Amino acid sequence: MISDANCAARRDAAAPLRRASSLNFHASVHGLKTPTMRTFTTARHRRATPRAPASARARGRVHVICGPMFAGKTTHLMRCVERERARGRTVFVIKSELDVERFGEDARDALIAHDGKRVRFDASDDGGRVRAVRTLDAAGLGADAAACDAADVVAVDEAQFMGDLAPFARRCAEELGQTVYVCGLDGDYRRERFGGVLDLIPLCDTVTRLRGTCAECGDESLFSRRVEASEDVVRVGGRDKYAPVCRACYVAASTRERGSASAR
Repeated sequence: MISDANCAARRDAAAPLRRASSLNFHASVHGLKTPTMRTFTTARHRRATPRAPASARARGRVHVICGPMFAGKTTHLMRCVERERARGRTVFVIKSELDVERFGEDARDALIAHDGKRVRFDASDDGGRVRAVRTLDAAGLGADAAACDAADVVAVDEAQFMGDLAPFARRCAEELGQTVYVCGLDGDYRRERFGGVLDLIPLCDTVTRLRGTCAECGDESLFSRRVEASEDVVRVGGRDKYAPVCRACYVAASTRERGSASAR
């Protein structure tokens, strides 16, 4: 049988533990720190630690739109731009100045597809802007650099002609939190990489590779074939200089060209 003295001694010995437990509970409720809180911290408490604010996390996106010529890449980009604007987001469109060589001065502030469809923003419209530039840096953007940085969405057309494409897209998405659409050729007429579009594959969120219609057999086109006698990699033009072709027609045309070259 346990004596009253023994019971009192046990209560006295347990009192510090009860006080510590009560103190830890009070501290956990009110966000205070105590020397013994570490002992009573559980996995559930650790999971409840607040995340970093959204402004401190990379919240941007990078979407790549690529494929051969005449596959509808610019038209697809136009749909993306219009969708973003319908959501009330500001869009800054950057395109290569080489487009002016093909489409004329009208192309300086308009996004133009091969089929003639175009997107232009009014001068008073603060929901978007289109600019033809040579480079993606501050020098190339000039007075529009601040507007580009302030936009919710940045879209780059004819991206194969732009240098420093990957650093630009990374800065827009990861430092400025912008949604970035990059549209361009992934290969040239020799089926070799063209510009820096493929450099974005390891760091992008999505890749959309479009196909057109083979100009020779009507199958899906995968490649662009040069139809004029020129070996220049950069040769601005339309169907007068290039044709969309499938794999079989590309190989057949290449075989014919090699045979003609060896016969000369």
